[in-house]
Amino acid sequence: MLWKEVINHYLEKCTPEQLYRVIGFYPGEVSKLVPELRHILGAFPESLPIGAEHERDRLFEAVSQVIINISKETPLLVVLDDLQWADQSSLLLLHYLARGVHKQSLLLLNAYRGTDIDEKHPLTSVLTELNRERLLQSVLLKRLLFRDVTEMIQQILQQNDVPPEFCKQVYEKTRSNPFFVEEVIRSLMEEGIIYREKNVWKIKDIRIEFPETVRNVIKKRVYRLDDECQHVLTMASFLGKDFTFELSPKSSMNTLKYTWKEIQKVTGKKHTTY
Repeated sequence: MLWKEVINHYLEKCTPEQLYRVIGFYPGEVSKLVPELRHILGAFPESLPIGAEHERDRLFEAVSQVIINISKETPLLVVLDDLQWADQSSLLLLHYLARGVHKQSLLLLNAYRGTDIDEKHPLTSVLTELNRERLLQSVLLKRLLFRDVTEMIQQILQQNDVPPEFCKQVYEKTRSNPFFVEEVIRSLMEEGIIYREKNVWKIKDIRIEFPETVRNVIKKRVYRLDDECQHVLTMASFLGKDFTFELSPKSSMNTLKYTWKEIQKVTGKKHTTY
């Protein structure tokens, strides 16, 4: 659920005192979404049982209360990306929260790809309701211009002298999709087509055969990983974007260290604790 990520991000920054101030009247409800709260706050009263039809409303109210209380401590910007992939509960909670924030120091900034949703998509009905209630302000993002793609490539490579012919190919083949641009450049770097020499990035051949889709670029990058890395990624794909290592009582410390080592290969992140 998207809102779990939002609260977890706050937990990384806040002090226990701040958390106590914003947690609201239903810590038990919020802990259903974010179990880590129990480790920070300790024991707290469980929510009184109510009918199943009211359980969701109470969870929505509890999470909304936390978000609004945070915004009372400091102006808050909540960014939710790729809403076309969000679960229905996250979208309904977004609608619930949007109806109660008009007087708060809170801005909800959401992004989605219109080409990935249709009339039957749950996001469509939420957007329709938000628009009907005049809670929605839409901004249509235009495609990147050639100079934008050129600047993006220069930023990725951290140098300005990138051949215009190469930038033009990337611009045309990626249809100026920012994610596609980045994945293509990363893929060419991994293949050695873009290589480092005397602290300068160089291109072996301006005439490059580009993959036709983002999916193909990512597939190529995954296939270049060793079997162990691919195995870990396969497991992670079933678990979702966020998961913990405490998945099985049979998991040993060596297993956890091995898994983290493989994740480091993929993400490039070198920091963690065991």
